[in-house]
Amino acid sequence: MAIISVKFITSNFKQNANNYFEHLMGETANLRRAGVGFGYFMVLPEVVPYFKKDGTVAHSEIIGNKHLQKYVNLDQDDDYPHKPEVMGIVIISLPTNLQNADEITLTNLQDMQVSEEIKNALREFSLPNFIHHMKALVEAKG
Repeated sequence: MAIISVKFITSNFKQNANNYFEHLMGETANLRRAGVGFGYFMVLPEVVPYFKKDGTVAHSEIIGNKHLQKYVNLDQDDDYPHKPEVMGIVIISLPTNLQNADEITLTNLQDMQVSEEIKNALREFSLPNFIHHMKALVEAKG
């Protein structure tokens, strides 16, 4: 048996970034302790709108090394109880008019202002790789 947790970030990422990460580690430890296979998949806009309480956009948050490095470090960690067995992260570009969902695209990693280490990790965390590794995990768990 395996479970996939999907996190689709739509706004105010920096305000909640630590909570997302701490929740991931707790959720992972609980599921792995119970013997359940666990895959975590996050969809994250490269530029995240920050909404005020009245619903207007106050500013935009640009995702960078600092925000992604902790996920890379976790994936490389040997302290397995807190590490998902499979991790996926895709970075997307949102349209300027958020009503046009059909204009959401994958961000070109070469254009991102992040380190080569992060770009390489994001290639490893791609959706096709995530699906491949989840399939193998489900087969291994029987």
